[in-house]
Amino acid sequence: MVASLAGACVVEEPVGELAGVSWSEAEIESQVEPNVEPAARRSGCRHHYSCCMDTKLGDIKDGPNMTRCYFCESRCEDEGPWPQQTYYGADCQYWKKKYEKKKPRKECL
Repeated sequence: MVASLAGACVVEEPVGELAGVSWSEAEIESQVEPNVEPAARRSGCRHHYSCCMDTKLGDIKDGPNMTRCYFCESRCEDEGPWPQQTYYGADCQYWKKKYEKKKPRKECL
């Protein structure tokens, strides 16, 4: 490898072939996007998001044009289950009676 300075960054460029190195396709695939979540998890997060948007939490803006439900879904997609709170501690429990705007849809109970 040859290193050169480009601004404040060190850029390494390979020189020639690496002897004795071979990668199987499975090894390469396992190193690409290691945090990709299963489709079922993303689907569950979207379901919760949809139910959340039917409540008062869907009306709360915690960012520019972003609802509380958006931040809850973001954490869900990062960690798995629908969270109790956003990363900054705001409530995600849309099923609480105090957040009800109308009777919840059957699939949201």
